[in-house]
Amino acid sequence: MNNSRWLGAVLGAALITAVPLGPMTALAQTPTQPMQPEPPPMQSMQPETVTVPVERPGTGARVGASVLNVVYVPGKAIVCGVGTVVAGGFMLLTFGSAYREAISFFNEGCGGAWVITPEQVAEVTVGVNTAVPRILIHSNPRSGLEAKFSGEFSAAAALCEGRVGIATFRDDKTDDPAIRALMKRVRLVVDPTIPGDLERHMWTRVTVRLHDGREVTIAPRPVPGHPGLPLSMDQLREKFMDCARLVLPEDRADSVRQMVEHLDGCPDLRSLTAILR
Repeated sequence: MNNSRWLGAVLGAALITAVPLGPMTALAQTPTQPMQPEPPPMQSMQPETVTVPVERPGTGARVGASVLNVVYVPGKAIVCGVGTVVAGGFMLLTFGSAYREAISFFNEGCGGAWVITPEQVAEVTVGVNTAVPRILIHSNPRSGLEAKFSGEFSAAAALCEGRVGIATFRDDKTDDPAIRALMKRVRLVVDPTIPGDLERHMWTRVTVRLHDGREVTIAPRPVPGHPGLPLSMDQLREKFMDCARLVLPEDRADSVRQMVEHLDGCPDLRSLTAILR
């Protein structure tokens, strides 16, 4: 379709324009002396752990990764937005009769990978405070209880499933093949830059290195739910429902939530205890 070719030409021009930035970005991301790296500032808590060997990306891969870092996500957002607008316009102008063409435009603009998948991950490094190794003591958990004290499991589960909740720590989850495979690529290390005071001792620095050479890093920051970063009401509701669903049907769990939210106006607490039975 002519419009599709036009969109492709625009994205191609954006990529060609951004290519000269690739080598400079890759140079900034690449160590100056790759054959003689300086000793890392972080000390591994598990010196005997064998990490999965991963082939280091070459110059071409690093340049390509740099280009992707510069234009891929913004380009996807622009093209997806244009595709969505065009698809909506087709549906409105033809009163829904051109739905196949609308779907085609949408798929052309918004297709492809938007999130990191476990298969793309070469290595995950989780930097923690010096006190954390005495808490997260299970690098190879075999039960839900041990998984709650495993940084490797939590990181792998988050990447495999997109979130971590109370249901993540069921006993059967520790045997999940995808999670166990990714756990082998997770390293827990002591990061000396993370303070040990009460306000910041739970902070982490997470770095995900992909097979194509790209790295995604989340710097230390306040933990959601901490007094310095309280959960929103919607987040509290979601967390409550995640827990309540384990022991109550959906409708009863939601009734309990509503009553607890308006506990001050509850005339008789026996109505609440009756639902909990």
